[in-house]
Amino acid sequence: MTLDWPQVGAIAGAIVVAVGGVASVVQILRYIDDKRSKRSPSKDRAELVAESSGRGSLPNSSLVENLPPRPFFVGRIDKQAELMAALRSTCPLVVVEGPAGIGKTTLALHVALRCLAEDEAGATTSQSPNKGAFEAYVWATAKASVFTLDSLLDTICHTLDYPYIQQFESTKKYDEVLKLLRKVRALIVLDNFETVNDERVARFIEAVPDRSKVLVTTRHQREWSKPYIAVGLSKLVRDEGTALIQDEARRLGIAAVTQLSDDSLFALYEATGGSPLAIKWALGQIKQGGQTYSSALSALRNAQGDIFETMFASSWQILGESSRQVLLAAPIFAATVSRLALEATARVGDSFDGALGELIRLWLVESNGGSSLSDHRLSLHPLTFSFVSRESFKFPQLESEMRLRAAEYYLQFCNDRRYFQRGPQGYDELEGEVDNISKLVDWIDAKWRVDEAFSTHCRLIINFSNAINVFFWSRGYWAERVNLCMRALDASVKLESWASAGRQAYFIGIVRFWQGAIEESEHWASKSKEYMARTNKPIHLALTDHLLGLIRIQQGDYTSAAAILEQVLTTVSKPGVGSPEEIRIFADWRCPGPDGYQVGIASIVQDLGINAYKNGEFATAVNWLDKSTALAEGIDDVEGLARSLSHRGHALFGLGRIEDARASYERGLELATQVQRKSTMGRCNQGLADVAAHEGRMSDAGRYGRAALNLFERLGMRQEIAHVQDLLSAI
Repeated sequence: MTLDWPQVGAIAGAIVVAVGGVASVVQILRYIDDKRSKRSPSKDRAELVAESSGRGSLPNSSLVENLPPRPFFVGRIDKQAELMAALRSTCPLVVVEGPAGIGKTTLALHVALRCLAEDEAGATTSQSPNKGAFEAYVWATAKASVFTLDSLLDTICHTLDYPYIQQFESTKKYDEVLKLLRKVRALIVLDNFETVNDERVARFIEAVPDRSKVLVTTRHQREWSKPYIAVGLSKLVRDEGTALIQDEARRLGIAAVTQLSDDSLFALYEATGGSPLAIKWALGQIKQGGQTYSSALSALRNAQGDIFETMFASSWQILGESSRQVLLAAPIFAATVSRLALEATARVGDSFDGALGELIRLWLVESNGGSSLSDHRLSLHPLTFSFVSRESFKFPQLESEMRLRAAEYYLQFCNDRRYFQRGPQGYDELEGEVDNISKLVDWIDAKWRVDEAFSTHCRLIINFSNAINVFFWSRGYWAERVNLCMRALDASVKLESWASAGRQAYFIGIVRFWQGAIEESEHWASKSKEYMARTNKPIHLALTDHLLGLIRIQQGDYTSAAAILEQVLTTVSKPGVGSPEEIRIFADWRCPGPDGYQVGIASIVQDLGINAYKNGEFATAVNWLDKSTALAEGIDDVEGLARSLSHRGHALFGLGRIEDARASYERGLELATQVQRKSTMGRCNQGLADVAAHEGRMSDAGRYGRAALNLFERLGMRQEIAHVQDLLSAI
């Protein structure tokens, strides 16, 4: 009978066990190693390896491996290079980390097969071996089984053809495998490490001699006691994701998907969050499950289907109560969320840091690793979002409480910045939260309309409008301002808060005025007057008259406009006529400090200047605008100063003082850019375009004109758009 060497190894192991170690283990090992070093895989073995892994036959290779068949692989060029470099480095441990279904296994196998191909090529040619070449490749997976240290040790022994070591008891087997890995340079790949409950496996990985290397894939982040390289994996980028969809659809023969438009392909990519597993699941449902493209898309968005159990159920089960509560809070937000906002919403006390750390380690929450609490942003993968949203339906009371806590947090966040107390940076921070605030306002608005206990939610809507609508104006979110003020108007009427209703109608009318929709603006001025009349306070009626005065300017009734605006100025300037807040709202910008309320007076003075230059009274306009400029400078009002200078430039240009106009526009543009006031930036660019065209500098005129047009189109300022378009056409 002819024995192959695995049989010899098994017999030798049996002999050792049978005689209690009397036979020379060293002699047996040396004999087997000597025979092993002189043999090659049989032709059948080599052909089988080549067939299963997609490589050419290499019958002379001395490498041993048990790698699975080559997977279908798309993209990830940068991650392939990163992982290949890590495997060829001297670092003994490489960890591929990422959320469920993101392609960790596929990447690890693809790169391992690339390494194997290189090592096989080096072993069968006269060239020197690759630096860091391996002599053996061992693949072990902890997926869908109870995986222990013995499981791993047995897989290593079996793959390296040392089955006799498997006969030893655990401690001796452990030691003998480590001895073996000191002699054989092996790459051991352990897939799905997060499912391993036997802590001895981690200790073995850390004990593997540096001659060999371990590659681990895991959903869970952890610290290791030996040096390691972590390769983080996130979603496929759009081109890679849509390429996978098309290739997989062709492979499955789903013609309807291969013919989808780019927008439809992107919708599927977006619903899967760029997860390769989710893409394959969705296409499998269409092919085998009888679903349509639309129903598969809906299933992903609503967390319907076994894929969600596959990807998230095990992680959900191991979470502590605090971690679950933090995770349930995350879908309340529209996009990324700050650490501070999530902490305030979850409200789990001192447990928050530990809970968040656990969620990040499990890749259920992704972190941008910001250097401070204010810029530390957190997010959910789209599929995680769908799964957790589904779970949150089971806890409606908790969800409602957390939404209210989030609203309270963001209301304070807005109030801390509403008066420009933190300068442009504060508005930048608000800009980063617009989507989250808007999503909460949507929920609050829907809540008060169906809830009998509506007063709390109504007041929240009104308070949000008061806190943020000026920011919306300044940064160019005019549609968002109108939407919020409309909702706050309804809430004010519901509470019969007539001053608030009048203010909201005024705010809407101001937007429509500057957008050139004069009839709409006049409608809102009328509604504002109707509500303000119920308060019978002069300061409230003056606010409505301010809007009416602006409307008269656009209607060309400059005499009436001047009379109305001068009366408004007289009313607002009276001592004790209103609170600082009631005076401040005459302006659509804010200035911090005890004298900041004077922006309301400065705004009315500016509007008198605007009326004058619209009427061709340029010298009078300059006089008014010089006053508003001095007032802004006196209270250190950067935004108000920028607005004054932009209109002052128009008046100076009308007087023919071109150099003075240019200087006014340039300084106004500098200040407006500093605070990112979009309408004023547009006006100054328009003025500089007019100056350049007047001087025959057509290239500069075009450059400024295009910048102005871009801003005006974003804001919907019809008259200004028409003016710049005429200028550009003439150029």
